[in-house]
Parts: sequence; C-alpha cells; structure tokens
Amino acid sequence: MDAGLGPRVRRGLRRTGCVFADAERWWWIVPAQADIGLVWPEPARYAPGALVPARASGAGPCLTHWPEDDVPYTHPVMLYIVVCNVLGVRPDWSAVPADAAAARR
Repeated sequence: MDAGLGPRVRRGLRRTGCVFADAERWWWIVPAQADIGLVWPEPARYAPGALVPARASGAGPCLTHWPEDDVPYTHPVMLYIVVCNVLGVRPDWSAVPADAAAARR
C-alpha cells in the first residue's frame, strides 16, 4: 500500500506481523490465499507470491516491524477491515469464488 497509509493502518491493528517499507510503499506479510473473498481497495493491492526485493547498499525496502510472537503474518481480514476504514470505503465481500459459494449451499 502507499507509504502514507502505512502508519495509519498499523495503528489500527491489534496485532501486526512482518512489515517492510520504503519511501513509496509498505508491504504487509499475510498468509497465502488471503485474497479469497476480499476485494482490496485501491491503493492497497494483494500481490500473491510477491517477493520483497533484497536490499543492496541501502536501496529497497527494509523490515520495519517484526512481531513479538515470531508469527510473520498479519491477519488478512483484520488488515482488510482496517485498510477499508482508513480509506473510508465499505468492505466488499462480493469476490467470493464460485466454488466456495457453491460449497456453502
């Protein structure tokens, strides 16, 4: 997400996993498939399989938060709700995959 939103989002979370940041963006580490059923609002993006680039001579993102319990993930639904609140948008749960919706019937 945009770096300007990062501190506001972090303050809104009860527990935060690993967070990387540079001057332009913050990266929140969430479990795989954290996009299922969630429509992430712009300027936040869910990037499955994303790699945080290695720092070479001070360039690139750096680790800004490591959780006390050593669990590297931020809970994706809580992160999503806080992001929506910070952006002033209503959460959108409409992206539930068709196979998951069918399994609930």
